[in-house]
Formats: sequence, C-alpha cells, structure tokens
Amino acid sequence: MEYTYRCYRCNFNLHVRCASLLPTLEAEFHDHPLTPIWKWITFTCDLCGIKEDKGMPYLCNPCGLLIHRKCAYFPRRLKVVCHKHPLHITHSSLELDESNSRFCLLCVQKVDTRYGLYYCSKCDFVAHLNCTLDWRNREDINLLEIKDGENEDAELNQCVESATAYKSCNGFLYTCQTCHVELDVQCSLLSDILIHEGHKHQLFLSFTGNEQSCSSCGSKIYFVFRCTTCEFALDFKCATLPQTTRYKQHEHPFNLSYTAEDDSGEYYYNICEEERNSNHWFYYCADCTYPAHPEYILGKYPNRK
Repeated sequence: MEYTYRCYRCNFNLHVRCASLLPTLEAEFHDHPLTPIWKWITFTCDLCGIKEDKGMPYLCNPCGLLIHRKCAYFPRRLKVVCHKHPLHITHSSLELDESNSRFCLLCVQKVDTRYGLYYCSKCDFVAHLNCTLDWRNREDINLLEIKDGENEDAELNQCVESATAYKSCNGFLYTCQTCHVELDVQCSLLSDILIHEGHKHQLFLSFTGNEQSCSSCGSKIYFVFRCTTCEFALDFKCATLPQTTRYKQHEHPFNLSYTAEDDSGEYYYNICEEERNSNHWFYYCADCTYPAHPEYILGKYPNRK
C-alpha cells in the first residue's frame, strides 16, 4: 500500500514520492531544464529509445525532448577502456548522418542514431548508451585531467583484457592486480580488429552483457569477434585454432576446414561418430576423407599443459 494525495473535486491522485519530485530537473548533457509531465502516459524515450514505455517522463519544452527520469542522470562525458579519448553523449543526431548504418564499437551491433549514443568526434567512434555505461567498459579516471592529444600513441590493446577468463591457458599470464583480470599470452597478441581466413570480412571485438553465439562452434560466450556486414561471430577459442595440426593416431596432417567437404547433406565426425553441423568448423584430412572435431584433435584444453 502506498499513501497518496488526492483532490476529490478533480479526481486527481498523487503518490507521496511523486509529490516530492523537483519541479524541474537539470540534466548534465542538456542546455534547458526538464519539466516532469504529471501524468502516467505511454511514450518513447528520445534518449534511450525504449518504445511504448509507461511512466511520467521529463519534457524539454523548447526542444520537445521527452525522456525517462533515470536517463536525465546520464553523464555528459565519460571514458571507456577501449578508446583513447573521452566520449560525449549526443541525442540530437546532428553530428551523425541518420541514413548511415552505424555500429557500436563496443558490442559491434547496430546503433539507432535517431536516439542517444556516446560519440567521439575525433575518431568517429560510436557506442550504445548501455554499452558505454556498463561498469565493465568504463574507465574510472578523472576526465578533467585528460588533455588533448594524451594517449594518442598508446599501442596496448586494452579491449581484450577480460576475454581470456573463458579460455584455459598453459600457465603464462598477464595479471592485473587491481581488476583481478588474467590475460593469456596468446590472446594478448590478438588485435581488437581480426582478419581471419575463415571469414571474408573484418571482425571486431564485441562485448555485451548477454552471451553471444560463436558461428564456428555454437558455443555461447560474452566476448566474440563480430562481423558488421553479416551475422558471423567468432569466439577466442576458434579464432586461435591452428590452421594445420597432427593427431597422434593418424599419419597425415589435418587442415582446419570452414565449409562442408561435399553437398551430401549428412555429416559426421569420424572419431566420435557424432552428427556434425555443416556450418561449424572442423579438422579434415583430405587424403583419407577424414573429418574430426577440433576438441578431439587438439583436446578439450589445448593450451593447458
């Protein structure tokens, strides 16, 4: 039960918590004060883009901006680990061409430029609001101390640092004592932009709060390399598979194969005799027409000695 103020003459009801709301709200990223609409309505937030939401939004009368109360508290500027410059919030799309297809460079998924986003005008770097605000992407620094041109020559790829929690290694690690992050040596050599023989387009390192499916093996993981042209995604395990390898019980080398060896429509692994997804990568001996699962050839933990 919640107490309300009530006008019996007008049949007007107001929660005690709603009555305590400020008459206007100053948003850090907007030039005009925001006024609450004292009515529970269905609306689309002009900042986060959530459609047909219900609540009491805040309105900017000069601009017609209609946003959630929580969105009004988004910071104007912040810094993410994966980019050298601070990002600033934009909600007018004046800096971006709405007709262009833009991708968030944190999760590598499409951005609707009609609504709010974080942007670096120096590098044309675009990111979703939620991706930028995620504590796993944010860099906790004093933005007032960042000067123009600082960190321009930074070569360390910081985006990869959390991805190796999902990949067992052989004991050689880079460790961050502050963040409790462990980085496998092999993974540290990967760039956040990957060119792989198994796919014709560039792949970009993607992180989301939801698990993403790897196109080459079907596993689900938070960190993948994602294609902005098609729906292809590649996890770290598959991205680092050797192109050629040997199996102790077989006389010929196995080559990593990205497509089915024929058009029969029925595919199985020779060693385990399990049915095989024709879209998944596998190792293949052409001399013996011998397909094998990467896990059987390399072992479940190939980097663990």
